Amino acid sequence: MDRIDFDRISAQTFGSATIRLLVFRPGTTATERAKVSFYCQLVVNKLWVSVAVLAVLLTPAPIRAGGIWWTLGFGAFVTAAIVAGAWLLARPTLADAHGIRVRARGTKRGPQFSGDMGLLEEYTDRLSALESAGLNPVDHEAEWARIYDDLSTITNRAGSTS
Repeated sequence: MDRIDFDRISAQTFGSATIRLLVFRPGTTATERAKVSFYCQLVVNKLWVSVAVLAVLLTPAPIRAGGIWWTLGFGAFVTAAIVAGAWLLARPTLADAHGIRVRARGTKRGPQFSGDMGLLEEYTDRLSALESAGLNPVDHEAEWARIYDDLSTITNRAGSTS
């Protein structure tokens, strides 16, 4: 019902990354969440790089015969088509989700955050408590709706929607 994304590759490579909490609208189906998950894996966790490498390596022979530029062009086209298709599938669900983004950057004095890390922690804690509360499905959905509505009010006012 929610997801948190953290760009591990950027964190390890560049020393900074974005942490994003997404809270889906109540009633979001598992299929809708799976579409968002696939898109987030492609973009946030840089799975598109693996797709690009595979597309180049698996380029059909007639295109490879055209040379390296045809091969690279084919790989770029296939990668762009997959990412665009994933975005088109995930967009309706993402449009209804509310979220919080925090940029984390490592410095000599420790981590620096831009964004409201306290708000991210608060909502992550609320969602974790909800999952472990053992509520019946109706009460669980009602509490989920309260969290979603609370976050909607905060993120719309702050202009930080995802």
